[in-house]
Amino acid sequence: MIADASMSDGTLHATRPTIGLLTAIVNQPFWLGVVDAARRHGVNLICFLSGTLPVRSQALLRVPYLQVLPALSFFALANSERLDGLITWGGSRSGFGINLDDAEMEEFIAPFRRLPMVNYEGLIQGVPSVVTDTRQGMRTLLEHLIERHQRCRIAFIRGPQRHMESEERFAAYQETLRAFGIPFDSALVYHDLRWGKIVGIEAARELISKRRLRPGADFDALVGSEIEYALGALHTLQESGVRVPDEVAVVGFNDHLDAQTLDLPITVVAKPFYESGVVAVGALLDRIAGKSIPDRIHVPARLIVRRSCGCWSPDRSAPVLSGDLVEARGDRLVAQIGRLRDTIDADIDRSWINVLIEGLLPGMPDRHDQERDQFWSAFERELSRRRTRQELAQWHDVISELFYLIVSALDHADDMPRANLLFLQRIRLALAQERERSRIELRTRTIEQSHTLLEISQSMLIAQDLKYLLEVLAQRLPELPVRDGYLVLYDDFPPTTNLEAPVWGRVVLALHEGRRLPLPPDGISFPSRRIVPDALLCEHQPYAFIVTPLFFGLRDFGFIAVQVGPREGGVYHMLAQEISSALQSVFLWRDYRRSEYARRESEARLHTIVEHMPVALWAKDLNGRYIMQNSVMRTLTGDNSWKDEDSGGAALAEWAPYEAWAREGRTVSFEHALLVQDQPRLFKHIIAPVQVDGTVTAILGLMFDITEQRTLEDSLRSAKESAEEARRAAEAANRAKSVFLSNISHELRTPLNSILGYAQILEHDPTTSDYARKSLRVIQSSGEQLLNLIDDLLDLAKIEAGKIEVRPDRFALDAMLATICDMMQERAVARNLAFAREIANLPRLVVGDEKRLWQVLVNLLSNAIKFTREGVVTLKVERLPDNRDKVRFEVIDTGIGIAPEYREVIFRPFEQLGAQTGEKGTGLGLAIARELVTLMGGTLRVQSAPGAGSRFWFAIPLPEAPAEPLLPKRASRRVIGVAGPAPKVLIVDDHPDNCAILRDMLQPLGIITAEAQDGYDGLERMAVFNPDAIVLDLVMPRLNGIDMIRRIRASAAGDRIVLIVSSASAYPDDRIQSLNAGAQAFIPKPIDRTILLETLQRHLPWVEWRYAEPSVDQSHWAAPVLLPRTMLDSLEELARIGDIDAIQQRVDALIQEMPQAASFVAQVRYFLEHFQIGQLQEFLKKSRAEG
Repeated sequence: MIADASMSDGTLHATRPTIGLLTAIVNQPFWLGVVDAARRHGVNLICFLSGTLPVRSQALLRVPYLQVLPALSFFALANSERLDGLITWGGSRSGFGINLDDAEMEEFIAPFRRLPMVNYEGLIQGVPSVVTDTRQGMRTLLEHLIERHQRCRIAFIRGPQRHMESEERFAAYQETLRAFGIPFDSALVYHDLRWGKIVGIEAARELISKRRLRPGADFDALVGSEIEYALGALHTLQESGVRVPDEVAVVGFNDHLDAQTLDLPITVVAKPFYESGVVAVGALLDRIAGKSIPDRIHVPARLIVRRSCGCWSPDRSAPVLSGDLVEARGDRLVAQIGRLRDTIDADIDRSWINVLIEGLLPGMPDRHDQERDQFWSAFERELSRRRTRQELAQWHDVISELFYLIVSALDHADDMPRANLLFLQRIRLALAQERERSRIELRTRTIEQSHTLLEISQSMLIAQDLKYLLEVLAQRLPELPVRDGYLVLYDDFPPTTNLEAPVWGRVVLALHEGRRLPLPPDGISFPSRRIVPDALLCEHQPYAFIVTPLFFGLRDFGFIAVQVGPREGGVYHMLAQEISSALQSVFLWRDYRRSEYARRESEARLHTIVEHMPVALWAKDLNGRYIMQNSVMRTLTGDNSWKDEDSGGAALAEWAPYEAWAREGRTVSFEHALLVQDQPRLFKHIIAPVQVDGTVTAILGLMFDITEQRTLEDSLRSAKESAEEARRAAEAANRAKSVFLSNISHELRTPLNSILGYAQILEHDPTTSDYARKSLRVIQSSGEQLLNLIDDLLDLAKIEAGKIEVRPDRFALDAMLATICDMMQERAVARNLAFAREIANLPRLVVGDEKRLWQVLVNLLSNAIKFTREGVVTLKVERLPDNRDKVRFEVIDTGIGIAPEYREVIFRPFEQLGAQTGEKGTGLGLAIARELVTLMGGTLRVQSAPGAGSRFWFAIPLPEAPAEPLLPKRASRRVIGVAGPAPKVLIVDDHPDNCAILRDMLQPLGIITAEAQDGYDGLERMAVFNPDAIVLDLVMPRLNGIDMIRRIRASAAGDRIVLIVSSASAYPDDRIQSLNAGAQAFIPKPIDRTILLETLQRHLPWVEWRYAEPSVDQSHWAAPVLLPRTMLDSLEELARIGDIDAIQQRVDALIQEMPQAASFVAQVRYFLEHFQIGQLQEFLKKSRAEG
């Protein structure tokens, strides 16, 4: 037994296995069995058709397949990147199309061993093999001759020695003779080293003419160990006047079309090619699933009884079977037809199978005319539906095997009554007629395919470029029919000589359902070991490809991968050969054009360079005559438009000394001012000698205008000074913008502090009506939205100023993702969208900035839901396989998509797509998200197209944290008063409204307060009031908050007073300065009542609060139900954003799923009915902490 330990590393085929078949031929039933079995199992199949590779010559190199490039690159396609398992037809070597010895075979197989494998025919060490039970098949054939027909003088045509199956068949011949006590006679054995009908012809002549054996006397049967031996022998025996089968029965091993269609069909033992293909697929799928399978899987050969052995003779009588025996044999036949039905996958009706059995059983009364009429109607319908050669051959085998079983059941005579034989003959005639029609259809189809291939070939022969060739293929391939397929060309030639290294290729032609798919001009580049790019594969249904190499000689072009269409495998060979020849022609034309272009370009290059140089170039011979001038020089010398600015005469005379030096072999350069079109220009001159073998033959001059260069140098100096000044101005503007945003934030937060503060105060007031509470919730929600906008503006300003930073810490990644997904699923459902999550292989605890990651993911998912009208929004999260410390986040939607021109625009601040879609927003989210991802160590990318949805993704470092328990967040309850001594709090703020809000928050609880208007006033009141804590603003007249803190800490009482800064400025610098100055805490405005009270208690631990108790029975809280953590996180988030309807829907669903959660649901509903959102949040936090 072999258990698979080498699982494939395929990635695309996670839900549907993909298996491969490595073979040299696809015109055998074995291939059809693999194709049909893969279809029935619903798996993908890729057939690697290697038969045309130029690797048959062992003399080419020591190990041909490792050196010949087409073989190398093609066999490398059968790999674990695309396949989950591999079937090889290589035990006899012929299945690979290469002839290798055992050592070379092992070296060849080694790269494939990482895949689960099953081999067909022969043995490969460590690989399970599907083999035909050759020995048992031959014994069955001989037993039929001996037992059924009493043939005892059996001649045998033996095949080549050292051929495994040939030797097994001869051994079975000897064993069977011994078993029946028949002496072995070497005169009856003919041996040959060849294959083919000629061996059978020569064997029959040898037995009759040379060995003088008398047919019917010295031998009464002849067995060919190969069917072609039997065909040749039958022909010679009949030509010699021997009556077959009366004098000599002729049978053979393996089946052949001629053996079926002769006037005297030959009885054979058929190798189960088709069934072996089916078995191989099943075994491979078991191995992929990790099951143990035998190292050898035997598939029995089938005895197919025809007339050449003496059966089926219509001129003999037969006895009648008893009714009991008929019933017993009928049950056996029904079981047998069931087995055959499983083998051929035929949908056979049992009712007319019984009629078929009765018609073949001898002695059955002929009283079922109506049933037989129904049988013939059903039989003819079945034949018309099953018209392929394979299916008709299987039907013929079914009838033969049924007949043989019936004949084997007879107790006395040899043959059946004439009426039953006539019934059988009618069946055979119907089968023969249908098979003849099938052969005619096949012949017609083959002629049509050959004609189509010839036309395609003729069209491709005139192709001189790849574009035209691809157009021809796209138009004509569907006529074969090849309606789905891909043509892949390798990027490099020769490709890599490492079998493990991927060769990059390009899909240059793709067909789907007969239509050409649009591709980029240069095709789609991808690692060709993937065979077909993932983007072009349809995983909704299984596919079956035939992959064939494209090459000419040793030039490897690539391969074609076509969907299995015609079941005649020869068309795929011919198609690949024709395309290869056309590609060779196209690339030869390309090479010719390239060489011709190179020659012309070489000739023109120097002239073009010289003629179009933006400088004056000239050459003179040693006599001073011009032998070359470019266009610039001709312009200067032709119109005499330039003059020597210094001397006012012709400048050429001034060059004479320099030219003389050049003729002496020196290179000289000088600058000279000239008048060009009455404008002064500054030129630089270089004059150099042209030397051949050390002798000066000419001089070359170069003159270029450097006026602009000098002017540019002056301009650059000026521009540099201007840029420096602009930089200083930009920095000043940036600082001004930051100050402005800070001031704006302060001014906006100040009124918001009043709005949200009084909303909290009124919400906690027991006299507030339910209607007022609902209105307060709207105020609270709107204020929080405005606060989020202010925070976005500040985040953007911080990012631009480089002042924002990430704060890595341990957090539970799984819990955060679960909360986000639950929250987003609610939003998606509200818009009639589906929400999918694909999260796997993640650590529970990681180190990162949870707040910033939350901000980015919520923004991306919210946008995806906002801009998707129908379909699904998906969040995919996974570890990177090549870097386990990085996590990839991907948000995919089926929304409206983004046009290419907007893919970068959307990341700019205040840019929106909402203007085109009707959706509203600030346009800040994506700009902030991209910057935050960059700060966290990643890059936010987008892929989208109008109408095709969008995909945003990024990967950031999130290393796994030690598995230490996270401390649960402390649960909070609503404070209604002070339980012990009342603390004294001094409020210092120059805005009376801010003072009033803090006063109204604290005094109803019993806290003693006093107020001051600025820093100086606060210091005076502190000395009199003697507070336990001071809540102060930063921006105040006369003395600001920072200076006040420093003075308090410098005073005698400064150490005991708790200083809490509450400011409308939200910049981190303000918080840091406050804490550095001596404050214990910093609370941004608008002030959250709960945070304020928690801060006071944290720094004044002697303060104890009195808490409100809910109006429902608190016994419900005493025995909490264990609820899913994700459910509690989702409810807490919905409560935070105030989505009451969504909370109501979730708890309604919860009570249906978990009736034991009735008390929890009742408490939540109470808070919702009384609009006590704050209390609900506290309750949910407590439930989560206790769970």
